[in-house]
Amino acid sequence: MTTGSRLFAGLVAVLVFGTLAVAALAEPETARFTGTVPADGASLAAPPAEFEVVFDGRVRARAFHLVVSSAGGEQVPTEEPWVDGSRLVLPIAGLAAGQYTAAYHVLFGDGQQVAGSARFTVAGGAGAPVAGGAPDAHGGHGADDPLSLGLLLVDLVLALVLVGALVLRRWRGRA
Repeated sequence: MTTGSRLFAGLVAVLVFGTLAVAALAEPETARFTGTVPADGASLAAPPAEFEVVFDGRVRARAFHLVVSSAGGEQVPTEEPWVDGSRLVLPIAGLAAGQYTAAYHVLFGDGQQVAGSARFTVAGGAGAPVAGGAPDAHGGHGADDPLSLGLLLVDLVLALVLVGALVLRRWRGRA
């Protein structure tokens, strides 16, 4: 093995292990689910303005879906959900008196998932009961985090360097 080949192999090893180390150190811990607002089983005097899924730290969700349904199974029309620090928030308005189920599914960047539901009752409603029909279905979807995209770029560059080295080696062997 020539000095150039050893140097190249060392450089590849440093790049591979460096990339793995950065990925391991930079991946934040996934926030843990702590509850919902309204809480499961809650009985409310007035309808809530929003449904929240609460975590013990900053939410770094790759994708999430929140939906509220009436006791009859009809989906309640809502606005677009969003992430607010340690909470996923789904605005809901105009709930009538009745029982509701809020369901949630969260996919974190590291592949972990949290899913569940919370049932709550509204004693005093804001309007007519929720009718069936074509409800607005919303789900928030986040993009991949910048670290993953950066690591993907590093992998691409590394693959191109390796292919280039193999082509150059074969070309030198023929000359």
